[in-house]
Amino acid sequence: MRIRFFIIILLCVVIGQKSIAQQQLLDSLEYQLKIETAHLKKVDLLNHLSALYSKTDRSKAMDYATRALTISNNVNYPEGIAESYNNIGVVHNLLLEYEKALESHLLAHKLYVGLDDKKKVIETLNYLGMTHEMQDVYDFAEEYYGKAMAQAQAIRYEEGIATTRSLLGGLYLKKDDNIKALEYYLSALNAFEKLDDANNEAACLKSLGTIYREMGNNEMALNRYIRALELFGDAGNHRETAAISHNIGSIYYDRADYAIALNYYQISLDIRKRINDYKGLIFSYNMISDLYTKQQQYDKAIEYLNKALVIVKEKGLELEIKSIYENLSHSYANKSDYQNAYKYAKLYYAIKDSKETTELQAKLDAESKAREIELLNKENEMRDLEIRNKEILTYTVSGAFILLCALLLFLYRSLKQKGQVNADLQKAKERAEASEQVKEKFLAYTSHEIRTPLNAVVAMSALIAKTDLNETQQRHVGTIRSSAENMLVIVNDILDLSKMESGMMEFESIDFMLSEVVKDVIRMLHFKADEKGLKLVADIDKNIPHVLKGDPVRLNQVILNLASNALKFTDRGEVTVKAKLVEQDERGAAINIQVRDTGRGIPQEKLSTIFKRFKQVSKETSRKFGGSGLGLAITKQIIEQQGGDISVTSKLNKGTIFSINLRFKIGNKSMLEYSKQKDEAYINQEVASLKLLLVDDNMLNQEVISDQLRDWNKDIKVDIASNGKEAIEKLEQNNYGIVLMDVQMPEMDGFEATRHIRKKIKNAMRNVPIIAMTAHALDGTAEKCIESGMNDYVSKPIDTNKLFRKINRLSTKTNGINKDQSSFKIVNLSHLEKLTNNDSGKIKKYIDIFLKNTPQDLKVLHQMLEEDNHEELGKTAHKMKSGIAYMGIKEVEMTLARIEECRYKKMDKELLTKMVKRVDQFCSRAVFELNIIKKDL
Repeated sequence: MRIRFFIIILLCVVIGQKSIAQQQLLDSLEYQLKIETAHLKKVDLLNHLSALYSKTDRSKAMDYATRALTISNNVNYPEGIAESYNNIGVVHNLLLEYEKALESHLLAHKLYVGLDDKKKVIETLNYLGMTHEMQDVYDFAEEYYGKAMAQAQAIRYEEGIATTRSLLGGLYLKKDDNIKALEYYLSALNAFEKLDDANNEAACLKSLGTIYREMGNNEMALNRYIRALELFGDAGNHRETAAISHNIGSIYYDRADYAIALNYYQISLDIRKRINDYKGLIFSYNMISDLYTKQQQYDKAIEYLNKALVIVKEKGLELEIKSIYENLSHSYANKSDYQNAYKYAKLYYAIKDSKETTELQAKLDAESKAREIELLNKENEMRDLEIRNKEILTYTVSGAFILLCALLLFLYRSLKQKGQVNADLQKAKERAEASEQVKEKFLAYTSHEIRTPLNAVVAMSALIAKTDLNETQQRHVGTIRSSAENMLVIVNDILDLSKMESGMMEFESIDFMLSEVVKDVIRMLHFKADEKGLKLVADIDKNIPHVLKGDPVRLNQVILNLASNALKFTDRGEVTVKAKLVEQDERGAAINIQVRDTGRGIPQEKLSTIFKRFKQVSKETSRKFGGSGLGLAITKQIIEQQGGDISVTSKLNKGTIFSINLRFKIGNKSMLEYSKQKDEAYINQEVASLKLLLVDDNMLNQEVISDQLRDWNKDIKVDIASNGKEAIEKLEQNNYGIVLMDVQMPEMDGFEATRHIRKKIKNAMRNVPIIAMTAHALDGTAEKCIESGMNDYVSKPIDTNKLFRKINRLSTKTNGINKDQSSFKIVNLSHLEKLTNNDSGKIKKYIDIFLKNTPQDLKVLHQMLEEDNHEELGKTAHKMKSGIAYMGIKEVEMTLARIEECRYKKMDKELLTKMVKRVDQFCSRAVFELNIIKKDL
């Protein structure tokens, strides 16, 4: 281990030397460019410089490529034109200008095809694939990579094959297919090693390290990272060297091997200081502080937090300052220095508070100060008065007595007046509170009464639209549905406002993908944009973590509101939803989301009131475009209640930018993928011959929901009850698979009926799944549903997909493993289910045994392979076969059988190595899937 650290320290020295060599190369090329007179050579030099500068100075890279293009066009040099277009495309990609990048690469591709330069055609196809991949258009990216691979293999162009394999590995890594990504990266690595291409070899090693770490194989990850570190160090790639050193430190940190972790973190820190990477420095300081906190060395932790604080103050990174203040407060509290802990806690909460709260506090402070000045002035007046009184007393006692009586009378009247004012204030406060309660109840029940018929209007118009209608009828139905949906927006605004005022607005903390939230908004508004001839664009920073933890529904509401407004007030041009990573550390990520438009803009004098309730830009706005004037006020409160902020800038007739800053925790990528697969399985699943009891007192609702259910599944049988009493009578006489229960009904409401069913019905219907249907939003109905014994609930107007998914989930539950097990790629427990007669306790016990033994068996496999001990290698493979068979891991059963043969016959070491790697890969994935399955047992 000491030798390894010594090598890494030497690499840090080499980095400085490589930087000098790189600069010398640039200087040499710049000098040649100045003295070169031949046009074609000048073009080649310009393109070479553009390619080099693209990694460090995009402005220079674009300048050199543009100059090369101009000269090439003037002298009719097609090779130079094509190369210039490719270089220009590369810079556009780095600037996230993907449409321009595609245009440049397509022009280059056309030229190279005409020149019959097959190698350059392959290179350009890969550029086109990368551009589509950066836009998350994976199908097109895969298509272009496939074309590049086919052409490279046709001419046996090894470098092209290796590069394309590496790109495919990266694509599958983004698609979360670690097995395919591993396959492509391993083949690319072998090719780059043969080609002696150290830079690309290092890049493959880094990616392999990341994949192994995701799969839980830290030993393999460490091995790959160390080799990549050496290669990047030799190449003088400072940022990659620092990043990989940090990754290695994190592996040792996770193992609680803090001494080694600190050494690697320190190496990363030193490199980042040398290259002035301030973001990396903040990250390193925070991680080293965390490490010292783990070891209870709080003084050291504080030292490094203060170093980070210096940088973030200098750069004005408000979100990072808040985080560091919080950590400093915890660190001082841990060492029992409560004075400093309180100091930094105050600083933290001062930043955390919203701008409105800060302004209010400033106002209160100003009023307090004014009162202090007023009291001080009164004290001075009193002091002057006492002095004058003493002078008067020296002349006459009677005069002083009269003055004293006058003063007492004045004080009495003042106190009496103050008491009256306080009493009036108290009465006013009580009247305001009573008025607020009346308003909340009015909003709650009025909204309920509106949403119930609105549910029928929306649902019935959707059902009618599916029937055969002529063009005029379709238009009328569309108008009805559009009007109902607009009304629903206003009702929802009122409900959201009421929830906030009553303190009932709650926020989820679940895993979600920001890119999916933005794409959902784009899909929802796509037709509206097309109708107006506008471009609706999503621009997502690729550095944003794939999965975040927060409230995707509220985030969707915020972005949808802003983007919808942008489309409403834009007549030509485009609307862009842009998301950018501001900062990221181990605790989470700070994201900036902007909604930009090229519309009419907002006058400067209106910007200060744009977020206030019932405020719109003008009376014409309300008359022409509708709306309640609540959308932006609600959006602002939603953001600020999650600790974020929103601002707006605008220029008349040029456009508006709404900018949101929010912080999210990092989510679990694998669990989100699994949950998504489960949701899709539930939505697509058919419930055969289900008998359902619908309980609702509204005849229109009865008809609409019944039609929707039969539309979804023609075999479903729907029985109707008009109140809770009727429902109980039917449940006592019939069997149902599920009950849909309205909560507000005459005679007996849904809550009372459910409690009766759960406690007093004696047949099997006592445990029938019940889904509540509610239009209430302000009185804690959701909690009451669960408390009364209901299994789930849906809100009106009813989202049919949500309702069908809930019916599927509750009506298809079994005592064993969930029926959506087909979503797993490696594990198949059908044999184990038959063997145990679907006994979940036994299945869980056998899975636990497999999870306990497999990592140890894999370790022995690798060890015996390393020691060439074929006897023990074969025995271990034989031992693993039975567990593999029980878990249904078909892909490696034959592989283990072949490994077992090495006990009896000589086998090639390279072949054995490949087979052991295959077993390792599939078993690692199986362990991951089985851990998920355990949670459902």
